[in-house]
Amino acid sequence: MTPPYYIDEELEPLPILATRMIEGRQLQFALLPDRPGFRLSFTDRYPALLGEITGLDTPTPTLTATENLHRPWALNTGAAVALHDIATFTWHHRVRLLDEAE
Repeated sequence: MTPPYYIDEELEPLPILATRMIEGRQLQFALLPDRPGFRLSFTDRYPALLGEITGLDTPTPTLTATENLHRPWALNTGAAVALHDIATFTWHHRVRLLDEAE
């Protein structure tokens, strides 16, 4: 079985390892192929792209909100903490999550 993918004309399909609600917004955490991190995209907002969180193999991951429309929300303390926590948990369990998706 293939991992689920978020289909959006603007976004390259990547394996989705988590879909979570954060402060009333549903986000998908898509595994980046070339570095330890996730692309973050909304399932219920336009534009869908929020940005990415990288450096998940370090003690201080970096959240980059690339979409100006969503940046104030993403950098809000509550949302930022939740994004970091979910991304870190998902990163540490990525092998099991990918195996379960097959």
